[in-house]
Amino acid sequence: MKKNEELLEEYLNGEIFDEKTLKELYDNASFMKLLIFKTRDVEHYNLCSNRLKTNLDFVLFLTNIFDNNLNLLFSMINAYVYSGSETDKKFPELLYKIDKYIKKRESEIEYTYYMQYVCKIIWFFDIKQGYINSVLEIMDDDFQREYSLGFPVVKDYYEDSEITQTFFAEHYLDKILYKYDFEEYIHKRYPTLEKLNQVNNIIVLSEYVKFFDLALFDFVVARPELLKEREIRLLQVKDNYDNFILNDTSMKVEKFNNKVDEYLDENNLDLGVKKNIIMLEEIKRLDLDKEFFNRKIELPKDLSDDSVLNIDEEKLRLFMRTELINLFKTNNRKLELNLIKDDDE
Repeated sequence: MKKNEELLEEYLNGEIFDEKTLKELYDNASFMKLLIFKTRDVEHYNLCSNRLKTNLDFVLFLTNIFDNNLNLLFSMINAYVYSGSETDKKFPELLYKIDKYIKKRESEIEYTYYMQYVCKIIWFFDIKQGYINSVLEIMDDDFQREYSLGFPVVKDYYEDSEITQTFFAEHYLDKILYKYDFEEYIHKRYPTLEKLNQVNNIIVLSEYVKFFDLALFDFVVARPELLKEREIRLLQVKDNYDNFILNDTSMKVEKFNNKVDEYLDENNLDLGVKKNIIMLEEIKRLDLDKEFFNRKIELPKDLSDDSVLNIDEEKLRLFMRTELINLFKTNNRKLELNLIKDDDE
């Protein structure tokens, strides 16, 4: 029997005329791969048998050859998707390619195509997550706590496909960074932007991943490019750091106390008990007793000594008032107040 290389040379020279032989060649995956790889001719794809057009390995090969021809890509992918072959274990690799095409060339893709494949990807993950959750339910509490996303299940089932594992990893990363309370986590973990900036961005992101799933953490640490691609999410949080309002009251209280301590350190102020008196007065002034003390409080009369105006104390008072309003009284733009200046300035 002739080798594919010999058949290819004869075919390209127009030496094969027999209809039966041609039909066999158009159904021969090895031959058609060789032919298409050499010619890059779309017409040769059109000659392929339906069996080849719905063979996942062959389709994956074609997506690499014709990766710049969007219309052809979607035609090939459609031919496979609607063949009812989605149970193939390598099917996620095709979805991964679709996902990459969509993200890279969203502006070039017709909206109907875009929605069609986005819905297909969502459907796939919903189905698989249902299976993953059923596995997690039978595991012990320690396993569920350490691998709450179920990435070990993904690694076990798709152990032969790093592409599919990466597809799941990217899906989980996007989910926890954009659909969970990542920004709130950052503010709880790093009470000041200065402290946040002292830690490498990739380490900050990896620590957050570790909070959800140790197996996913190990996977992305070995592939830091996955986190690097999502570094923009952390940069967005940093840009909005001073404007973010924590929904957790206790976290707001902690943030306020940290800001006051920072203010005192930056201005080299040591007001002792006076700091606490001013704080109590400003908390009471803004009716924030319950937020700080879980109850209404009454201040003793003549708590402050207003006989002598102390410019540092007044600056601190205004600073506290501004921060309390920013944290507890407004959800809009950060309130800006001008601090009292020294007469000498």
